[in-house]
Amino acid sequence: MRKIFFFLLLLSFSVLYAQSQTFTSPDIQGKPGFNLVGSKPASVTVNYSVPAFSLEDQMGTTTPMKYINLPGSFLFNDEGMPNLPGKGKYIAIPQGATPKLRIVSQLIDIIHNVEIVPAPRLPLDNDNRPVEYVKNMEVYSKNTLYPASPVSISEVTQIRGVDAVILGITPFQYNPVTKDLLVYKELQVELTFEGGNGQFGDQAFRSTCGIPFYRTTC
Repeated sequence: MRKIFFFLLLLSFSVLYAQSQTFTSPDIQGKPGFNLVGSKPASVTVNYSVPAFSLEDQMGTTTPMKYINLPGSFLFNDEGMPNLPGKGKYIAIPQGATPKLRIVSQLIDIIHNVEIVPAPRLPLDNDNRPVEYVKNMEVYSKNTLYPASPVSISEVTQIRGVDAVILGITPFQYNPVTKDLLVYKELQVELTFEGGNGQFGDQAFRSTCGIPFYRTTC
């Protein structure tokens, strides 16, 4: 009986191992996620690193598919789109300035022949229907990378009198036709500010303690 128990235990571990594939980047020296590497009156430079992630089998799909397990990222993508994890960070900008974004450097790997699961419909609290993973064929039928760029910035908003944008980074791009997954192990981006008065925030509301801004202090 004990031998059978240990055999089943080893078998279960082998199945779990087959369902998960971990990728590491020992050449990445920076901390995971966002890191501020440069700050000037007219620009901010940010580094984003992915030292490790894993591809996991997605349960509940009619065909075998994978989802990306990136530590610290929990939000789903838009329904039906390739479910690629990403993160955002508030960046304070000078009053009245126009932010411009560019990629300074990038370190990329490519994983071939991987079927990335689409993001599911998020059920309401009273919705007891099973979670469905339905592809948006406007995206999945195109021989092109999704998203078009791994970096983006939001419209300018104000928080406590400070002009700010959200710098969004999705360190993956996926071609659903060729089934190639691009992994941005390291990205360095620069956000420059055109125009504006050079002042960060209304001094009457200058305190931004507790808000995860870059370029502001408590």
